[in-house]
Amino acid sequence: MTIKHSLLKTILPALAAALLSACSAGSGSSDIVTIDLASNVGTADKGSLNDIFDVDFFIRPELTDSTLLTYAPVHGRHGNRLYIQDEEEREKERLYTFDVSDGRCLSSFSHKGNGPEDWNLLGFAYSAKNGDWVAQDLRERKVVRYTADGSFVGSYHLNIGNICPNGDGWAGPKDVWDGEKQVIYLFDDNFNLTDSIPTNLVRRIMVANNMTPTEGRASLIVNDTLYVVSDSRTFDPKMAFSLGQYHCPYYKEEDFDKLIAERNRYIWYDVQTIGNLAVVVYRYDKKRNLQIYNSTDGKLLYSYTVTPEDYKGYTRDGFPFEIDGNEYSISPMGIADDGVMFFRIQTEQFGEDEGNPAILGLRPKK
Repeated sequence: MTIKHSLLKTILPALAAALLSACSAGSGSSDIVTIDLASNVGTADKGSLNDIFDVDFFIRPELTDSTLLTYAPVHGRHGNRLYIQDEEEREKERLYTFDVSDGRCLSSFSHKGNGPEDWNLLGFAYSAKNGDWVAQDLRERKVVRYTADGSFVGSYHLNIGNICPNGDGWAGPKDVWDGEKQVIYLFDDNFNLTDSIPTNLVRRIMVANNMTPTEGRASLIVNDTLYVVSDSRTFDPKMAFSLGQYHCPYYKEEDFDKLIAERNRYIWYDVQTIGNLAVVVYRYDKKRNLQIYNSTDGKLLYSYTVTPEDYKGYTRDGFPFEIDGNEYSISPMGIADDGVMFFRIQTEQFGEDEGNPAILGLRPKK
């Protein structure tokens, strides 16, 4: 493999993920629930988040010289610890834990460097079952493990696209090139390879290919279908998404400029499932939409659209939610964990110019 291809395999997936999330070719299986996004584009605002979720926690993370956060995406929860990987500034590349009860900073560290205990280019990082941090080094193609406080535990070289929690272990897609078939590797908690799952799903380099945890199991959206690693170590379709006329074509690597020019014609979406809910955030025609569906029958439960005029400098680019009589604009972020979905409330909503955003944990009503 040439040096050019090695660099592209590191850089292009990140660019694609930022633009594409899950815009891919094809359709899902007929025997699973299909979420009909196409039919609900432009639908009137419907429902209330307060009727769907209860507050699990609401904190303002402690602000110190080393804990100034931007997006504050949550990448795990272990007991009273909330794990945050803030990716806004590449040179920072810090990992944080905060006390979920009062927002105190419990740890803040960076191991950016070139040693065996370091990462050179930080990819995804997640909390492990025992409370450790597990971080992926995209450039050195390894996974590095630390205690929650940042002490080095070990490093492991793995030929995968990204690491993802999966039950009591880990999973990741084999690092394949455009047109090759996907293979899902399974690892135990010490990153020993325990199994591999061959698939007929074809890798497309200009489509995001990052596995993310879906209710504790590794998952990947391919061809507008959400696939999940099962307890029996198969890779099964769980849910499909219908985009209709808003479905984007496959763009080749050399079509990147065309993709940028045409991106507003199509739906770009992210999805998280929690309980019997499928929470979908998507952009279309420069508008940001949050829609929540019943994942058992595909029924639309909630819909809210934010237009560019509502953004107000991105301080209120979220969706209305009331806490103790006060209405806030909340924005989904991070990865749902422990039955809780995480949202951000921008600092400016508290009448402050500086400070950390609030983090809100919401649990589906029973």
